[in-house]
Amino acid sequence: MCPIVLCLMYLTIPVTWPIAKLLDYLMGEHKVERYDNEELRNLIMLHAKEALEKMDSDHLSSDLSGLDANEINIM
Repeated sequence: MCPIVLCLMYLTIPVTWPIAKLLDYLMGEHKVERYDNEELRNLIMLHAKEALEKMDSDHLSSDLSGLDANEINIM
């Protein structure tokens, strides 16, 4: 790590560590959710341009852009 960043981290520990612990206490633990391949595929397909165009346009903003076929294939 860069020495300047490391120095700044050590200097701010007396302020940042108690704040972090307080936020951990107030917000509680969070669970990590992982998707299997099928769930991830369905999530990506929901964001495809074709799927967004088929949705009710009254609830979508006009500048909404979805994923095109190339972006879906990459993912």
